[in-house]
Amino acid sequence: MTLKKSLNGIGIFHTVMEIDPGEVIYCKADGSYTDICLRTGRVCKISHNLKSVSGVLPANRFLRCHRSYLVNKHAITGFDILGRKLVLDERFTVPVSRRRLEGAACRRRV
Repeated sequence: MTLKKSLNGIGIFHTVMEIDPGEVIYCKADGSYTDICLRTGRVCKISHNLKSVSGVLPANRFLRCHRSYLVNKHAITGFDILGRKLVLDERFTVPVSRRRLEGAACRRRV
C-alpha cells in the first residue's frame, strides 16, 4: 500500500481509512510505524514511518519540531521556551529539539 497525497487509503494494519489533514494534531514516530493523533482524541497507528507521512502532508501546514514529532501548525496554542515544548489544542504537549527550537518559535508567531 502507498500513501496518497490527501492521506486517503492509508493502511492502518488491516483496515483502510481516510484522514483529513486538518484533523491531524500531531504525528509521532514509533520505529517503522507512526501514531497519528486526531482532534477527536483518537490515535491511529499506521505502518509507514514519519518521513513517509511528512512527505504526503501539506508542508505549509505541518512542522517537524523534533525527529520523532510532526505537528499541525494550526493546532499550536502555546509554546514553553524553557521546557522546549509546544502546546497543541491546549491538551497535548510535544517536545521541540534544540536544533529546531528557533524555527518552532518563529513559526508560532505566523
